[in-house]
Amino acid sequence: MKADDACLRTCGGCDGDAPAPTAKPVAAPAPAPTAADVPAPAPTAGPPTTATFARHGYVENWNAWDTSAYDGLTALLYSFITLDSAPNSDAPREVVWDGDALYDTMTLADVLEVMTETDPTWDNEHDWQRVKIVALQDYAAANSKRFLWAFGGWSDLTKTIEDGQVDAVVEDLVALLALGGADGVDFDWEHLSQYRDSDPDLHAQQRVVVGKVIVALKAALVEAGMEDMWICYTPRYNAFFPTTGSAYGQNNIMTDGEGIDIFDYVVANSAYGVDAVDYVHLMMYDLDATTAFADATESYFVQAHYDAVVQSHVDYGIPLEKIVMGFEPGPQAYTGVWGGLDHDKATIDALHAAGIGGVMFWVGRRRFKILSFSRVRNRRDVGHERPEDRRRRQRQRRDRRRELRRARELRRGALKTPAMTPRVHLPGQDPVCHPVCHPRVNPPRPERPSATSVTAAPMLTGRRASVRSTRPAARRP
Repeated sequence: MKADDACLRTCGGCDGDAPAPTAKPVAAPAPAPTAADVPAPAPTAGPPTTATFARHGYVENWNAWDTSAYDGLTALLYSFITLDSAPNSDAPREVVWDGDALYDTMTLADVLEVMTETDPTWDNEHDWQRVKIVALQDYAAANSKRFLWAFGGWSDLTKTIEDGQVDAVVEDLVALLALGGADGVDFDWEHLSQYRDSDPDLHAQQRVVVGKVIVALKAALVEAGMEDMWICYTPRYNAFFPTTGSAYGQNNIMTDGEGIDIFDYVVANSAYGVDAVDYVHLMMYDLDATTAFADATESYFVQAHYDAVVQSHVDYGIPLEKIVMGFEPGPQAYTGVWGGLDHDKATIDALHAAGIGGVMFWVGRRRFKILSFSRVRNRRDVGHERPEDRRRRQRQRRDRRRELRRARELRRGALKTPAMTPRVHLPGQDPVCHPVCHPRVNPPRPERPSATSVTAAPMLTGRRASVRSTRPAARRP
């Protein structure tokens, strides 16, 4: 199902009347950095500008891709590349990056090796995945969309990197972007506040390390002539809420103020200030509203909550056009509750009228076509998966597991032909000796029964016997 042009332009609803737009947030004066804080001279490159309402969507590499489902999006975020060579969403590892490589989560291999084209192609054992990614990049380029590498995710390392590893991360990211096909990086590091109570020193370091990477990456991209590359930052909705108090009606939680710490560092150390970041993607899902806001009466977020989040960003000094509000249609993780398709449509209409930069979607197993906000037909409940979709997803999951298992075995050298690893033993010692080792030891293959013997012999029982007894003696002309 596809939305009409008006829906795609505004991301508004197709049914009924839109609610009255909310008033635009009023920007409070932000503290301007002193001359000592801003290096000189100021560079000329700035963030890209667009007259369109941004619609960004995460594309999971463990699901099959139907690019026609992405037609309503303006940017695709490939999910994920990670610091961890074996990311685990059930139990993210509590270690620091080993410094060896950044990894593609589909192949579990160095993403630079995955994306490097070789001649012959089989020199790159992960070329099958490179071909898929390049096809997605080509689709994005041909349809005026951006392709971004989403870096991190919940399954990645909880202790991310040390300050001394910032340059190594930046070097790998610049090398990845220099390969072509991509338009930037989205930082989705989700464990920056995990050690607030258990390790205050680590907590303080983690709360600013993303800012350090952003500052160094922006400078490196400009130096390499790639200043048009996007740098996006994806925190939770409360990134600019104060750590104490409830100026915006929120209940204080551990991740409050992550964006404040990060942007304080960026503003103080980058000549670009807040413009070092092109978009701020807000994960406003996976948590019920009653936990997030003191006055919530429903489990899902309502317009007043979205307005409070936007206002907190504006009060800090984040321009409206950089704010991209996140949605997760359908079932959500943790305690999150979806308000429904009509509720999302009305909310997006109001946010668009308020002047924010756009919206982004994390849809999990669901298809992006729902995000076009077209009329839902022949489906009683969009929150339930159709049986045929579920069966297709299960087949795809089995195929992915088979591909991953084979890739791991090949990588470890477990899949080798008998000719490569012949058995070393004397004839007669092994009753199941392989013909490559000792072809003469194996019993001769029984001769094919003639047509006379087939017809004369009684029908045997068992699958193998019945197949053998009914085999024709010769191929028909």
